[in-house]
Amino acid sequence: MIDASVFGGSSGSPVFIYQSGAYGTKNGPAKAGTKFFFVGVVAAVYFKTAANDIVSLPIPTRKKDVAIDKEMIDLGIVFKAETVIEAIDVFISKRKTA
Repeated sequence: MIDASVFGGSSGSPVFIYQSGAYGTKNGPAKAGTKFFFVGVVAAVYFKTAANDIVSLPIPTRKKDVAIDKEMIDLGIVFKAETVIEAIDVFISKRKTA
């Protein structure tokens, strides 16, 4: 999950991280420099839904007009880079055998 300005239609967009200055490492003290790496691909985005627009919804006994509003909350689901690379590898291997 990412906290970024994502919206409907962002699916398929690549996600990168750019770090400049000091950053932590797994096995030692912080380092100075720049890191840029591929995180993955946006798979879905989240919306907050509130009742504001008028739409017709089926209710078990009758239809009722209600207002529904979708608001972007800038949260997205990302397929990890490893998953993207694995999918590409599978695609290439299937193309070679076809």
